[in-house]
Amino acid sequence: MSLGAGGAGPVPDVPEEVRGPWDPRVRVFRAGAEVDAFCVVGDRAVAVVDTMSSPQLAEGMLAALGDDLTGRALVVVNTHQHHDHTWGNCAVPAPVIAHPAGPAIALGAAAARFLEERRAAEARFARVRIVPPTVTVPDGAEVHLGGLTLVLVHAPGHTPDHLAVWIPELRLLLPGDAAEHPFPYAEAPAGPADLAVTLRRLAALDPETVLPCHGGTHDPGLLARNLAYLDRVIATGGGPGAEAAFPSADALAMSGTDAGRVPAFYADFHRQNLLNAAIAPAPSGRSERPSAEVAVDPQAGDGL
Repeated sequence: MSLGAGGAGPVPDVPEEVRGPWDPRVRVFRAGAEVDAFCVVGDRAVAVVDTMSSPQLAEGMLAALGDDLTGRALVVVNTHQHHDHTWGNCAVPAPVIAHPAGPAIALGAAAARFLEERRAAEARFARVRIVPPTVTVPDGAEVHLGGLTLVLVHAPGHTPDHLAVWIPELRLLLPGDAAEHPFPYAEAPAGPADLAVTLRRLAALDPETVLPCHGGTHDPGLLARNLAYLDRVIATGGGPGAEAAFPSADALAMSGTDAGRVPAFYADFHRQNLLNAAIAPAPSGRSERPSAEVAVDPQAGDGL
């Protein structure tokens, strides 16, 4: 979602753990309709993939982990620097891994202003202190947890700093906001084209399970549906008349849902996607497949 997204409904004080047919070492926590975050439990370390929107929610995840934290190192991975993914960083005593663009975004004036606005609007943000990433990694960096590996894949489109998390041992993908039900939001000009490239790259990994941060699905078919949506957005050419050619009702129908079953802001996301599709993308300079040049081991240090 965007930095300013709202209206997803009430957010609980403590996240709910969601179980499903995926490997139980990947623990899923849900803050109402706002966001899902993940804790990946290896033999030697636990990775918290996104810390939700408040210290209270992050503390709820850590409390739920219980014995899984005993004798294990702890590390955080931020998929990107939107508030619903990172404002719990201040409650997790661990290094924070992100894309190299992440620290500047976290410490930027826009993020500070937004925090002031949210504190004034909602008491639940009173304890938030923005904690930027402390470790930045290139595309394809690996985090070794013991028995499980997180491959951090640069996945721009939703935001320029976005990372997806691939767990090859489980063929499980945590796409962050690069994939979403009903469809993803590409917030920047040229974002839809970048996001389409990202989704093709993630689909090439051939995951068996896809757990996005929004939408409550584990269906790997989400990637193909999101890509079909973006291809149609791009095909409109954006600009005047694009919404008439591809109305939000059609976009929702492509995802297998309708306006009565998703938050109203998806119509706004769709309109912005169409506007951003009118901007030609700049060359990204990234490879088309994850490299594995850097290994990050929470137990061994590696600058953490």
